[in-house]
Amino acid sequence: MDKNNIRQGIDALKKSHVGLTVLINKYDGIDLPAKACELLVIDGLPEVYGLVERLEMKLLDGTKRQLVRQVQRIEQGMGRGVRSSDDHCVVLLLGGKLTQRLNMPEAEQMFSSATRAQITLGKEVAAQVRGQPIEELKQIINLCLKQNDQWVQAGRNCVVNAPDLTEGYLNFNQIKLREAFDAIRIERYDVAFGKAQEAVNEEEELAVKGFLKQQLAEYTNFKIPSKAQELQLSALSDNPRVLKPIAGATYKKLSAPVIGQAAAAVSFMEEKFLEGNDLLIWVNGLLDDLDWGEAGAKRFEAAVQDLGGLLGFGSQRPEETLGRGPDNLWALGELKYLVIECKSGAVRAEKISKGDTNQLNGSINWFHEKYDATCSMTPIIVHPKTIFEFAASPHEEIRIVNDDGLKRLRKAVRDYSESLAISGGFREAKEVMKQLQHYRLTAGQIVEMCTVAQRAK
Repeated sequence: MDKNNIRQGIDALKKSHVGLTVLINKYDGIDLPAKACELLVIDGLPEVYGLVERLEMKLLDGTKRQLVRQVQRIEQGMGRGVRSSDDHCVVLLLGGKLTQRLNMPEAEQMFSSATRAQITLGKEVAAQVRGQPIEELKQIINLCLKQNDQWVQAGRNCVVNAPDLTEGYLNFNQIKLREAFDAIRIERYDVAFGKAQEAVNEEEELAVKGFLKQQLAEYTNFKIPSKAQELQLSALSDNPRVLKPIAGATYKKLSAPVIGQAAAAVSFMEEKFLEGNDLLIWVNGLLDDLDWGEAGAKRFEAAVQDLGGLLGFGSQRPEETLGRGPDNLWALGELKYLVIECKSGAVRAEKISKGDTNQLNGSINWFHEKYDATCSMTPIIVHPKTIFEFAASPHEEIRIVNDDGLKRLRKAVRDYSESLAISGGFREAKEVMKQLQHYRLTAGQIVEMCTVAQRAK
């Protein structure tokens, strides 16, 4: 069902048994009581399609502000399955990225108390069948569908005893931005500047602070364009995804972590994960984005950047930050670099196009402009094909992460993470280096493991 037939479809579900029904990106305004829906699956993170929302998702992905919106839409989607006191419904939450978000420490506090209590109960029950065949879930699902007395009582108890929320989630900077907008409408520029500045001052999360500074720069540009450019440059330093100032941005050279690959990988993981299961959930979300698809090119590039950090390399997105350079740049150590162009959306291409080739050739030239002769690089294109168009002129050293290469990389990263998570070794540099070597993810092995030469099959 989509926007063209959803009303008729909902009516049909209420009148008789229909069977499997797919609602495309629809999370709110759906009323399916009783037997109209007893098993609900939410598969993947909610997508947004409005222009402003899409822009904010790009600029604020991974922030608490974006997480609040995603949690709200997920809770809307779960509907009466978590809100009704006299109805029941099994809800399955699927997808690496969705579970990654829900497992973030901040996410739990964003649900209503009743929903939070039921999710906690669901996790406790799911833990009892972890590692067992998926058929084992059927028994648990039937406890709800058949309204087992003990299950019903357990569900009611968890909701009744759920602690009341002590605070709401009315965002302070949203209030100030609204006040600034209202002031601009009546040309009270001084008031608008002040309110937008208050929003910036109160924000602690850097990516969001940069986003707010960009809005402050927009207001400032009405009266003091030169000051607006300074603000935009400051915004860029906080959030590399915002607009670039007219004069451009200064590039900061990338270096490999001085503490070494294994120790850097440990530092990355210790900062993000409290336990091994957190690591697994995060990596599953990363690998969801690290896959072919026309719609997810920017998410793919962001995943490559995060993967570099996970493996203990220096990692940047120069094109995203500067408007020039490669999609991704990794510093492997010993002044060795990977210049990476990601063409994950080229799923329908028969060959590597001249345009894609020229883009990587341009990134090679960019590298030689920014780094001196003591630095060496390997140019890599991520593309499902290995043969270049006749009109293309690829650099002779270009390596390709093709379909098989991406599969090898994804499997190696998953296996590496699982072994560290199970053993708890993600906190020990010696164990991390052992697993990096075993799965060929070290600086000296990774290129050979996941890339092929031009024209390879």
